[in-house]
Amino acid sequence: MILHIKSFLDEQRKEIERAHRDGADSFATCTALTAMMDEAVRRAFSALPDGAAGQIAVFALGGYGRGELFPHSDVDVMVLCDTGVQKGSVGEIATAFLHLLWDAGLDVGHSVRTVDEALALHGNTLDAWASLLESRFICGSAPLAQQLFEQMKRTVAARRDTWLIEGIFADAQSRQARFGSSVKLLEPNVKKSAGGLRDIHAAFWLHRGVDPAFFVPLDAARPATQAFLETLHAGGALPDDTFAGAIDALRFLFRVRHEMHFLRGGAHDTLEYALQLMVAEGLGYKAKTELRSVEVFMHDYYLHARTVHSLYHRLGQKFREYLEHGREDGSNGRSIGSGFILRSDALAIDPNVQMLEDPRRIFEAFALSAEQEVPLDFGLRAVIERSSRCVSPDMPGAAECTSAFRRILKSRSVARTLHDMNDLNVLGRFIPEFGDLVAFFQHNVYHYFTADEHTLIAIANAEKLREERGFLHEVFRNLRRKDLLYMTIL
Repeated sequence: MILHIKSFLDEQRKEIERAHRDGADSFATCTALTAMMDEAVRRAFSALPDGAAGQIAVFALGGYGRGELFPHSDVDVMVLCDTGVQKGSVGEIATAFLHLLWDAGLDVGHSVRTVDEALALHGNTLDAWASLLESRFICGSAPLAQQLFEQMKRTVAARRDTWLIEGIFADAQSRQARFGSSVKLLEPNVKKSAGGLRDIHAAFWLHRGVDPAFFVPLDAARPATQAFLETLHAGGALPDDTFAGAIDALRFLFRVRHEMHFLRGGAHDTLEYALQLMVAEGLGYKAKTELRSVEVFMHDYYLHARTVHSLYHRLGQKFREYLEHGREDGSNGRSIGSGFILRSDALAIDPNVQMLEDPRRIFEAFALSAEQEVPLDFGLRAVIERSSRCVSPDMPGAAECTSAFRRILKSRSVARTLHDMNDLNVLGRFIPEFGDLVAFFQHNVYHYFTADEHTLIAIANAEKLREERGFLHEVFRNLRRKDLLYMTIL
């Protein structure tokens, strides 16, 4: 049996890598890797003594549970038994089963739990509960698997889970502090940096762990995050263009991560400087005009990462508002005209507004945000991003938009507001020369960020001189036209 499993895995891995090299869809590659692992698990399970199958249920957890295996992903399984059974006897069955997988060369992480022990993870261990939310039944006792699913769904439906929501947002903040909060780093981590796959996972956990409509049995027919985005789109939560961009970004990141694993021959998620050219060539990128192939590839990476990070914020909006305000929309606050609502912590918009077809309203939103020194709330950000195509140098009302832009440059929130304008695809459309810098990547070790990010960081550093002490602070304080300094840097 062990030799049969080994031989099967070797053949399948070679075939899957060959298909990847031939341009296979990255979702299909994940599905093929997951199906391969499921088959290996079932073959090992079939070798157990008669009667053992009815005592346990085997689940895939984490990325394996989501059906999102990569060539060298962790493989985690849970062996579930009924609460009333003796765990000692089940432990012997589980050990025999796992040894077959280990002896076949698989590095399988595992846990053995009763139904009650699995449910007790809620409220105690965020990582373990999030992994359980992604659990997918593979083989064994179907009634036992159904029992766990039904009890978990009751847990999800019973309350608005502030423990889970707070934990996921805190984890995201900690993750980005460690791996990068900008989507435009020189060496991003495709899983854990801002705009990486973990942003999509976090949105998936929020919906699946809080909204029972999203807590449905997972299958291996397609990646769970792909299915999640399709469900949001079908329900009207994602417009067609947003959905198309999100799917393209997810497909791109999957393909990049497949290539990195194949190239390195192991689990590897950081796009180091030396690896970027290899990945670009492996994915078939070619030079364009004055840009090298690796610079074309990284430009695509940054744009897709920005899409993913924006989607994470958008999908997390209603959960943040629940935590912060105990409401589902931005209706509370003071109306300040043009449909905008000023709250103590953010500038919002009438929730019935879906588009801003007049670019003057877009620029007014940014000017108000800068002057009131409050950020745009996530609902308003989404509206502006959807409406950004109406912005151009010769747009209707260009003079009024330029006047609003000058108000921004004269405010005390210049860097943050310009960063928002860049993130929401407005700044580069308004100033085409700046648009040429967006996600522009120079493949050398002297540029830690893309050109647009470097420029905005320079403006932020200039603006900080207001709060500092010393000679530069005095020079800055005595500048009568600080707006001209910011415009010169820009």
